[in-house]
Amino acid sequence: MSLFDKLHNSLSMIIAYGNNTLTIRKKGVCQSSSVLDGVFAQLREGNDVELECCPRSLAEYLNENYPMVRAAGGIITNGEGRRLMIHRRGCWDLPKGKQDDGESLWTTALREVAEETGLHHVAIDDIAGKTYHIHNRYGSWVLKQVTWFYMHTTADGEHLVPQAEEEIGEAVWATVEEWREAMRNSFATLRLLSNK
Repeated sequence: MSLFDKLHNSLSMIIAYGNNTLTIRKKGVCQSSSVLDGVFAQLREGNDVELECCPRSLAEYLNENYPMVRAAGGIITNGEGRRLMIHRRGCWDLPKGKQDDGESLWTTALREVAEETGLHHVAIDDIAGKTYHIHNRYGSWVLKQVTWFYMHTTADGEHLVPQAEEEIGEAVWATVEEWREAMRNSFATLRLLSNK
């Protein structure tokens, strides 16, 4: 599904940057590039912003100014009903990463979980949703779409190994309540997942 189709089929879309969000409500009002530049500048400056915009003008603006990078990750539960979270760069996070060329999002999620946590015996149950955030990657802004999967480990005794190269200091199993609290106090995209 293209970005335009996603925008056209939804009533709203949330794009995050760090702890802040841009809430876009689908309306027939087409916005100029200069208006959208100003809205995205406000988001990058650390403000929560709301916008009404027609899907076509927003999709065209994003395609031109924020090329999409696809990624995938997991909300992983063990046999005791605990959920996995990782501590990276001072914040609680979830294992996720960029999709490689020719790789399915399903495969991306499983690979990233294994790389970032050491869990190799994981199965995907269902799609949990998608989040969107902007970030500056090597001097250029991109829109990252992360597809999240519900997963479960099939080997409860498997040892967690945080990936040091990705600055992951800890990988821990938490109760659902602890996990939700950590997600609510993390990045805006993870706050969107906190009730999952």
